[in-house]
Amino acid sequence: MNWKNYINLTKNKPPHENTVKGFDYVKTPNSVLDVAAGGFRDSKWFVGHFKHIYAMDMVLAIEPPIGVSFRKTEFKDFKSPGHFDMVNAQYALPFAEDYFYPVWREIIKSIKPEGVFVGNFFGIKDGWNTPDSKIKFITKPEFDRMFRDFNIVYFEEVKKEDKTISGFLKFWHLYEVIAVKKPVN
Repeated sequence: MNWKNYINLTKNKPPHENTVKGFDYVKTPNSVLDVAAGGFRDSKWFVGHFKHIYAMDMVLAIEPPIGVSFRKTEFKDFKSPGHFDMVNAQYALPFAEDYFYPVWREIIKSIKPEGVFVGNFFGIKDGWNTPDSKIKFITKPEFDRMFRDFNIVYFEEVKKEDKTISGFLKFWHLYEVIAVKKPVN
C-alpha cells in the first residue's frame, strides 16, 4: 500500500460518518486519540469538538491541522500517549498485522471508563483476505471477545462490492462499531 498516495486521496474527504456518530456517546469531550490518522479527515473534525486532539500515524505526508498534536509511530512501537474520552480507528487496526492484539490491548487501556471506541475491522470474507495478505482479518466471535469490556451502542456487519479510495472494485467485509467502555466496578 502506498500510504502517501492514500493520504493525498483522503485528506479533503469529510469525516467518517461513524466518527461523527460516535461523538454523540462522549460524556466529556476532553481528549481524543485518532489512530492512523492519515490525511487527518477525522482529526480536523475533532478540532472544535474536543479540547485535546492527538493523532498518530506511521507516515506524515501533510502537516497536521492546527490544534492537533501529532506523533509519528509504527504499530510495532505503538504506545498510547494518555487516557482518552474517545479513540477513533477508522480503517486502521487491520493494518497492524502481527501487532494487532498488542495494539488492541494498548487501545483498551487508553480508553477511560465510559469512554468511546469508534472504528472498524475487516471480516474474514473480505476480498483482501488472501494467503499472502499482511492484513489482520477477524471472525465475529473474535470481535465479540475483543469487546467484552464494552457496551456496543452501534454495530453493523457490512458485506458489499464497492470501490477502494483508489478506485479499485473489491468485496468489503467489515465490522463497524461504536462502543462505550464499561465503568470500573
